[in-house]
Amino acid sequence: MLTRSEAIILKRTPYSDNSAILKVLTRTHGLQSFMVRGLHGKSGKTALYQPGSLLEIVFYNQENKSLKTIKECQLLAGNSGIPTDPLRLHMMIFCIEVAGKCLAEGDFDEEIFLFLQNHLQEINTTNQMAFMPMKFILNFTAILGFGLNNSDYTTKYSSILLDSQEMSICELVKNGTYPELHLPERRRIMDKLLNHLKLHLSMAGDFKSYKVLTELFD
Repeated sequence: MLTRSEAIILKRTPYSDNSAILKVLTRTHGLQSFMVRGLHGKSGKTALYQPGSLLEIVFYNQENKSLKTIKECQLLAGNSGIPTDPLRLHMMIFCIEVAGKCLAEGDFDEEIFLFLQNHLQEINTTNQMAFMPMKFILNFTAILGFGLNNSDYTTKYSSILLDSQEMSICELVKNGTYPELHLPERRRIMDKLLNHLKLHLSMAGDFKSYKVLTELFD
């Protein structure tokens, strides 16, 4: 069955010299895996299938296949493209890394897709880049169903507990208001937010892209 959907490329893994496996968040069917071939021909596919690309795809939706096939693909209308500025680019990479670790194959929630799509587009235009990591985590975890709620935790989890002032700052940023906040304060809150996220994911290790972001913000 042919299906048309808006889509966001989350991950591209080389499979051979001319093919790759894509992890794609689709608006209609959630997270799906695709095999794409002919990447280095005249079709220009390799440029389209970059992580972070916002696309419209037509694919063969065969429920019994773990790797689906894309029949047609084009950039989504109104898409401003993958950012070239290093800070905006790595903010985009951070967002799709987090999304990729939080979502499972077949997970479907149109609200998640629309949020990620809008946030990736906002990265290209905002003049408040310093707050984008915090805003993303706050809103994304709320959509996933485990937004900040200090009553969930005891002092055993002191690394993720926010004080009342930090909670107020988070509420402002979540809703698009950006207070005056110095880098050490932003970093302290972000560390707690990421610990909060990793606790819910039972995740060991760190988000590699966030380390790069912190270096760019220095």
